[in-house]
Amino acid sequence: MNKIAIVTGNHVGLGKAFSDHLETLGYKKPAVIRSKDYNVKKPEDCKRLVDEVLAIEGRIDLLINNVGNYITGYLDDYEIDSWQEMMESNLNSAFYMTKYALPFLRANKGKIINIGYCGLSKISPPTNVIAYQAAKTGLLVMTKGMAKEEIKHGVTINMISPGSLENTCEDETVLDIIPANRFASLDEANKMLQYFLENDYVTGQNLELAGGRAL
Repeated sequence: MNKIAIVTGNHVGLGKAFSDHLETLGYKKPAVIRSKDYNVKKPEDCKRLVDEVLAIEGRIDLLINNVGNYITGYLDDYEIDSWQEMMESNLNSAFYMTKYALPFLRANKGKIINIGYCGLSKISPPTNVIAYQAAKTGLLVMTKGMAKEEIKHGVTINMISPGSLENTCEDETVLDIIPANRFASLDEANKMLQYFLENDYVTGQNLELAGGRAL
């Protein structure tokens, strides 16, 4: 029987790369999850998504919380709705999805992988992405805390934190602050994903894919 994964925001970029790679590892092709179908910033939509996957597949083995908007700007210029968007899309959506999927992940000793951002462990964000880093730092705290709570149920929870991927919205001037002097490839991200999938004893960890950026 194929394993079943839910990958939020999997129609483009990193989410699509993860979904395609999971197929090669024996997972059933994840359904394309778009905001027009499921708004994972809303708890009722997260519950509906989990319920519909269960109705069709009967199980959940893996949850990847990949959705997360990225809005830059200095905090004194930030609008209230932009701040709320950062928290809802990067932190709250992961909580909602985890809450509704967790009982079924426990049943299969499944895995949760959250997508962070490089530099979280330093708690020293760049000046124009404070809201984004605040939300992702909250997600790191949730990852580590829940990892301790859930390992007794056989569920591992980890985080992958990219810097700039090859599909980045940033231009090449950002290479000046990346010691490796290149963007990370989606294939490298897939290798990190596979590492977590192959290890049942590793939990609560945050692996950075950033080429030395934010060290």
